[in-house]
Amino acid sequence: MKKPLVFHLLVSFTFGFIFTAQAETEFIYGKVSTFLGETYVGQIRWGNEEAFWTDRFNANKVYNDNIDFLTDREILQLKKEKQYFKGDTHSSLDDSQMQNDKSEYTFLHQFSCQFGEIKSIKMNRWQKADLQLRDGSKVTVSGKGTNDMDTPIIIYDEQKGKIEIDWMEISQVEFLIEPRKFKSSIGEPLYGTVFTSEGNYSGVIEWDKDERLTSDELDGEVKTGRWKSTFAKIRIIKPHQAGSMVTMQDGKEVYVFGTNDVNFKNRGITVTNDEIGHINVDWSTLDRVEFVPKKKAGKGYSQFQKPREITGTVTTKEGKSLQGKIVFDLDEQFDYEVLNGGSGKMFFEIPFRNIKRISPQSESNCTVELKSKKQIQLRDSQDVSFKNEGLLVFHQDSTNPIYVSWREVEEVVFN
Repeated sequence: MKKPLVFHLLVSFTFGFIFTAQAETEFIYGKVSTFLGETYVGQIRWGNEEAFWTDRFNANKVYNDNIDFLTDREILQLKKEKQYFKGDTHSSLDDSQMQNDKSEYTFLHQFSCQFGEIKSIKMNRWQKADLQLRDGSKVTVSGKGTNDMDTPIIIYDEQKGKIEIDWMEISQVEFLIEPRKFKSSIGEPLYGTVFTSEGNYSGVIEWDKDERLTSDELDGEVKTGRWKSTFAKIRIIKPHQAGSMVTMQDGKEVYVFGTNDVNFKNRGITVTNDEIGHINVDWSTLDRVEFVPKKKAGKGYSQFQKPREITGTVTTKEGKSLQGKIVFDLDEQFDYEVLNGGSGKMFFEIPFRNIKRISPQSESNCTVELKSKKQIQLRDSQDVSFKNEGLLVFHQDSTNPIYVSWREVEEVVFN
């Protein structure tokens, strides 16, 4: 009996969809051009660290035009508060010090976004770079205090193999969708669950702020000498005495010690997931990590949306309700940007697109409600304390925003 044409079409469509979906992976891919005119195309690893579209590119913003919306008196007040929080209570500022200081440096912030949200990075002079985002907008950044600029880039060129390119040689990096038959040259993502005294978190794992691939190695010492293993062979890592008990995939247990991969000098474990963002776990809170194979491919380049402006409603302690476009902390104004804050020994980096509500509780902390309805108490950062520089609210299409001091904020609800 012949099968209906509709059945054949359905099967073709279904398998065609699966094939297309599998063609994209979570690995950074693109074209690197040098000042000497050379070009390389392939999988990219950024400074021996970042490898995935969901990894974050960190730099410093060079300009902050938002400060121009404040009056001199408001700026002066913010500067006095900055002095206070730095413990500098002896110096004073007056109106005469305001001229030509709206603040090239005082009000600059860090820039952070996922690699998948960048279209290209073009280097220019003076250790700066111009980032073009997916919507065509541009941000000029510098690399002081971060390691994502002035770092070598490794590219696995399709014809020339593995190439390491010094930062000063790079003219431009263009990010691209990988070809249909792409296969990773550097292993697979580390994935699993991090069990801590303050909660459990599942997602892509970065170990010791460095290793994040199954081909990366955990190293240390055992009683008989040096020891190392790729993460692909490891099932569980559990802090134990002055090191860690490592359970291999075959069930064998090994006590490893002597390096910051396996002891209290470890710089922390980061978990990335869609619900929260980045969760940075301090070694002191770690119970164990269990690695499991990743069930499905992560977010591919074409799945990243264009940046959207942050919008919502700001309610003040006086009961005023202000709706419109929001600039948070005189800085964050797009949904890919992150809210930073600590909770116990954890530190969170949460994209604004994941946040439903922020409610200040005291001068040092906030309650943050995610769109998943999960609530987190955050503290210990400028974003969630009285160090916050305040909000600008643009009502509808207005070009003249209302400035709201953080001390005046009762609640912020995001659309």
